[in-house]
Amino acid sequence: MSFNYLFLTAWERSGKSLKLSVLIISIFKVSKLLPEKFAEQIIRVYCKKTDTKIIEAATKYFVQWCMDKDFSKPMDGDVVAPELTPMKKGWNKDDENQDSNRNSSGLNCKVKLF
Repeated sequence: MSFNYLFLTAWERSGKSLKLSVLIISIFKVSKLLPEKFAEQIIRVYCKKTDTKIIEAATKYFVQWCMDKDFSKPMDGDVVAPELTPMKKGWNKDDENQDSNRNSSGLNCKVKLF
């Protein structure tokens, strides 16, 4: 499939009215780095209850559902579910052990780089 123009659309709000603006770009002016095919998915979750505990639980279950289905994590700034993020085994050690691990791994990196 070949196309000659790229159509970009955006909604603009002017006062109380909403207007659709269209920008038409010749395909020769589009960057070669952009993919020819692009797909984006937007998933919205609605909750009838407004209780904060229920909203937090629904948010955590949604994040877990996204992880189970191999979707990217939600981009919303309000989504925080640290208990769903797997921890590294080294994070459970004492601070002293972590400091010694950091130093030894830092030396290994320098040796490998140079």
